[in-house]
Amino acid sequence: HTGDDWGLRLASSCPTTTSHAICSTVAAAATSVLPHLLWLERNDGPSQQWRNELFSVIIAAIQRMCKSQDRDTRALAYEALMILHSALNSVTAVSCRVEQIAIDSICECAL
Repeated sequence: HTGDDWGLRLASSCPTTTSHAICSTVAAAATSVLPHLLWLERNDGPSQQWRNELFSVIIAAIQRMCKSQDRDTRALAYEALMILHSALNSVTAVSCRVEQIAIDSICECAL
């Protein structure tokens, strides 16, 4: 079990599906979903496993986009990373696991 029941990892790393359309869809989802998941972690009580899994899968897809040989694909990940960074700065308390995943992903993509 890979923990990727949504299929995002395959979609952002497989040469046959890595296209501007797929990657821009993943980036758009990350831009809207990641800050919301951080908000839920802060305001919705104890951490839920599904949130951690979804957060991890989206982050993994963004990280793969950052490693792409294609400049346009890497550029698509930029906005999602900036919004995630901004959301981390505005959220006062999130679970250590989600926060660590977010910080690690921003650092990995920056390198």
